[in-house]
Amino acid sequence: MRGSISLLSILAILPWPSIAAAAPAIVADGPIEMRVDADAPVLACIVTRTSGDAAADDAACLRALAERGGPGDGFPRDAFIGADAEGRFVECHMARAQPAPPDFARLCAARLQALRRARSMVPLNLGGWIGAADLAGVGGAGGRVTARLGIDDRGLPTYCLILASSGNRRLDGVVCPTLLRRARFRPARDAEGRPMPSIFASTFNLRL
Repeated sequence: MRGSISLLSILAILPWPSIAAAAPAIVADGPIEMRVDADAPVLACIVTRTSGDAAADDAACLRALAERGGPGDGFPRDAFIGADAEGRFVECHMARAQPAPPDFARLCAARLQALRRARSMVPLNLGGWIGAADLAGVGGAGGRVTARLGIDDRGLPTYCLILASSGNRRLDGVVCPTLLRRARFRPARDAEGRPMPSIFASTFNLRL
């Protein structure tokens, strides 16, 4: 098996400076259900019931987060913060080719400074999660499967969703059970350096 992995920095973990925490809300948007936390030290939207369309899920998250407010520092809601291989937040960029505000560089520098103790989650031994033995007995020619994992504050997966099917139901059926057994992460950390939940999404190229 060869793995071609794309790590997505999607909506789900943009830590903020410390703000008084509030309980996450469960929000429904049509068939999509989300766990939204926009009042704690993180801007978080974790899809717990997917529409099957990652773009629709992400658009629903953007709407839900916009309705719940934020830290009031002017940082754009449709911007992302990128992390390096060690999980340190090092760059900012706008989502979906949106134009950046005139003071985006200043806002980015302020946000990165506030996040100097925060860390993104880091996948461990990614290439060893799904192997040839796991695919034994699966018919067909292989394919691409996109999966999303919820990760707890210990770095362990808590749920798995198939966001894009390979077209081979037996191949799809191997992915989530295997990832839930084997996937491990260095957990994300909030702006105070405390472990926190996050999500991970990847596209796996699986060759039989």
